[in-house]
Amino acid sequence: MGAFSDHYGTRSLTFTKIVLTSEDAGVIARLRVPRHPDQVDRLTFTEEGLDGPSPAKVSAADDLDRMSFTLQDVPALEDVVKMVDTALAKTKYEDGHVETIAVTRTGSVPEISVAVSSPRADAVVTFKADGRFTKVTRA
Repeated sequence: MGAFSDHYGTRSLTFTKIVLTSEDAGVIARLRVPRHPDQVDRLTFTEEGLDGPSPAKVSAADDLDRMSFTLQDVPALEDVVKMVDTALAKTKYEDGHVETIAVTRTGSVPEISVAVSSPRADAVVTFKADGRFTKVTRA
């Protein structure tokens, strides 16, 4: 997140989506451009560094204010390992692993979705922004 802040020259970033990926230990973010909050950029950070930004399309129907959140709105991101452990325990999949952790906001607060995959099944384990478990949805 520091690389995103450094790129824009501010610590006050507002996101519309954050995805943590296990494949490359990367972070993909869609965030509102600080000086142009009606615009959204897509940035990716991996061990190779920062890639982007590239413009992200925004629909006329998108309510960016309703979709947006800050890192402070999602305190559970401070303990990702705890969410991963909980997601794996809730699915009870043998040889399960977490593919992605996504943060979005469609309601009044952000929600965290942890995608768990195993050789025989997939599921999404959902958490509140503070890290409290809410449900498992099996695919």
